[in-house]
Amino acid sequence: MIKPFLKWVGGKRQLLPEIKRRLPKDFYEYDQYIEPFIGGGSVLFSMRPDNAYISDVNEELMFTYFCISHYHEDVISRIKSMKNTREEYYKTRDLYNTGRKAHTLTAVEIAAMFIYLNKTGFNGMYRVNGKGDMNTPWNHNPHEDMEWFIDEEDIEDTSKYLREHVFVSVAAVPYYAVWAGYREKLADKRVFWYLDPPYAPLDKDIERGNFTEYASSTDDWAYEEQVRLRNMCNEIDKAGQKFMLSNSSCKLIKDLYKDFNIEEVDARRMISSKASTRGGCKEVIVTNY
Repeated sequence: MIKPFLKWVGGKRQLLPEIKRRLPKDFYEYDQYIEPFIGGGSVLFSMRPDNAYISDVNEELMFTYFCISHYHEDVISRIKSMKNTREEYYKTRDLYNTGRKAHTLTAVEIAAMFIYLNKTGFNGMYRVNGKGDMNTPWNHNPHEDMEWFIDEEDIEDTSKYLREHVFVSVAAVPYYAVWAGYREKLADKRVFWYLDPPYAPLDKDIERGNFTEYASSTDDWAYEEQVRLRNMCNEIDKAGQKFMLSNSSCKLIKDLYKDFNIEEVDARRMISSKASTRGGCKEVIVTNY
């Protein structure tokens, strides 16, 4: 198993056994694997399909995947020259934010800063404020030398796998655009989609039962996006392709996907804006097979 090189809030490492158990038995016979919410890539790197497409709406994340695929030695060299100190963290964060907006950073510089901030920031969060600036605080980790955070051999293996088996979309591509671009190209192919979108809020966290009020927070996906994704899953199903979707176990998701197979699994949320959602919880895995 190739280890994900990023920490990621909502990552699927803990749920990999449940996900693997529910994959089609002929998973490795499929022509194409598509993951449009790649995040930290736990499922991709665990399963390592031979022909994969990955994308995400986070452009800097996709620059990072591309650079690990093609320029991993340059990225590692830049990261190892950095120090995990409070001063350097906030200096790098400022350079990252201003450089992205001014378009003065190369893709390799973005990738190196992205990984550095991910490894040394609080719990791997990628959080932005209303101005679009990444504002995750420093994690106060005692290890100053960045070599402690980087497994060069594993990144080399990751680079080789990405380069040989994965098409990495450099552009920030929303999930529905991926479907629009592939629905005709793969009409006669056996395709498997893994969908891990931003989760819907749990029922007990929706104030007065009004989803739209809760979803006004930038931390949560809008109700309309959850419906749009469900509609896309309907189209994937009608096209004869297979999908697996992860989401929170709440009434909204169960209602939206009532025509598919829904199974609850135990999970643990490590970070949340509400104390009630931290710790043990239930999630669902939805499949159309």
